[in-house]
This record gives sequence, C-alpha cells and structure tokens, in this order.
Amino acid sequence: MSDRKGSAVEMTAADEHRFQAWRVDAGGDRGRRGGLVVAQEIFGVNDHIRGVCERLADEGYEVLAPALFDRVKRGVELGYGESDIEAGRALMARAAMTGAVLDMQACVAALRGAMGSNAGTSEAERC
Repeated sequence: MSDRKGSAVEMTAADEHRFQAWRVDAGGDRGRRGGLVVAQEIFGVNDHIRGVCERLADEGYEVLAPALFDRVKRGVELGYGESDIEAGRALMARAAMTGAVLDMQACVAALRGAMGSNAGTSEAERC
C-alpha cells in the first residue's frame, strides 16, 4: 500500500442530508481506471474500510466510502468485539435503506463529476 492517505469529505444527498465519506484519489502505476463506492459493514467507516479504500485507490480507482449511519448517528466507527457487533446491528435496524441509497447515489454523482460523465462507477460491498 502506498503512503497516500485519504480524507474525510462532507457530502450532500439529494434530500439535502449532509454526511461524511472517506475519499481516496486514484494512484499507483495502472492509471485511472474508474470510480468505486465502498459500502461499509455494520461497523461504520473504520480502519478496515479505509484500508480497503486505500488498496482500491492503489489499483487506480477513485474511491468514496459514505458513512451510511450518519443519518442515525454521526461518526460511527466500531471494532469487531461482541458489543460492537450488537451496536452495529442496532444501528443497522434503525437505518433506512432509502437514505443509504441516496447517500450512495450522491457518491456516484461526485465520482462521475470528478471523472467525467462517461466514467465507469461501481459499488463494492464488504461483508
């Protein structure tokens, strides 16, 4: 993995909800290959998800990972212990899928805006 670091960015969904996303610009020696939206696990945008974003950026992708729990609770970053799993499940139960879709659509639009409307974008889920 490179020394390049991503950064937290503030984004706005179509319903005017403001949320954070982790952004890492493409790098590596493969050139710019497209854009990816990485969907968090029930643990939020934690070190693991940020690491996934870094590795994908090293492969040449522009990457955004929206904080999908921001509509319920901002700044969620859980570990992998039993209490964290319980907390993540509780947050997931409170999160509405429609809001998550709007947040992910905002990320796709931002990537397309940065790369051009004909750029390919995809979603990558981590479970």
